[in-house]
Amino acid sequence: MVMGPLQKKLFRVLFQQWGQSLAIIAVVACGVAAYICLYSCYLNLKLTRDTYYFQERYAHFEIMVDRAPDTAVFRVEQMPGVRRAQGRIVQDVTVDIEGINEPRTGRIISMPVPHHDVLNDIVLDQGNYFAPGAQDEVIVSDRFAKANNLELGDRIDVNIESKQYNLRVIGLAMSPEFVYMIRNIQELIPAPERFGVLWVPRDFAETALNMEAASNSIVGFADDPDHLEPLFDQIDEELEAYGVFAKLDRDNMISNRFISDEIYSLGITAQVTPAIFL
Repeated sequence: MVMGPLQKKLFRVLFQQWGQSLAIIAVVACGVAAYICLYSCYLNLKLTRDTYYFQERYAHFEIMVDRAPDTAVFRVEQMPGVRRAQGRIVQDVTVDIEGINEPRTGRIISMPVPHHDVLNDIVLDQGNYFAPGAQDEVIVSDRFAKANNLELGDRIDVNIESKQYNLRVIGLAMSPEFVYMIRNIQELIPAPERFGVLWVPRDFAETALNMEAASNSIVGFADDPDHLEPLFDQIDEELEAYGVFAKLDRDNMISNRFISDEIYSLGITAQVTPAIFL
C-alpha cells in the first residue's frame, strides 16, 4: 500500500514528537482502562446484588401494622397484584451483653420453624438453624456478633415487654434486608456494634410479644414491583382496622437504598472518570 502525503507527514510528526505521542497514547490508554475497570465493577456489583436478592427472596414491599391476624395476611396474599405475602413479628428490644456496660439495641424478627422458603431469608455464616420447639435460641447478625465479640454458645439477655429472656446464640447470619446495619433513616452511618438483628423462632416471638396468630409486619412479592401505589391503596383499605403506619417499597428500604445509591454513584464515576482522561 502506497502512503499518501498526509500519512507521510503524520508519521514524520509522530517520529519528531515521539515523547508527546507516547504521553497521549498513555493518557488515552488510562481512560480506556479506567472505563473497563470501573464499569465492569459497576455491572458486577449490580448483578451480585440482584442475584443475592433473588436467591434469598428479598421482598418487594413491607407493610407495618399495629397487629394483624393471620387471616388478614391471607387476604393480602389473595389481592390482585400480590404474588405472595408473609406475616412476621418485628420489634426493637434492648440487649444486654456480658462484659459490655452499655446496652445494645436489637431488632427481633420472627422466623418459621422448621425452615422453609421464607421471604427475606437468612444465610447462616456459622452455626445452625432453630431446633423444633426451642424457646431460648437466637440467630444473631454476623456483624453485630463480631463487633461485640459474641460467639456460638454465648448467652445474651433480651428485654422484651418489661421481661428479660436469656437466649443462647446458635448461629450467625446475614440477610438481604440488612446488608447495611442501620436502625432507621435518622442514622446515616452503620453502627453494627450498637445495633443488630436477632432472628428468633416464631413461637417464641408470639409468646414474648403477646402476638399469638398475629403479625405486625407483612412482606410480599408483587406482580409489578415498579408500580406499587395502586396496590398500597388496596392494602391500606383492607388493613385499615389494624392500624397501618408504614408502607415501604424495596427502593425505600434503608439498607437497599444505601446499596443502590452507592452502586449508582459508581456507575456515574465509571462514566465521568474516563471522560476526564479522554
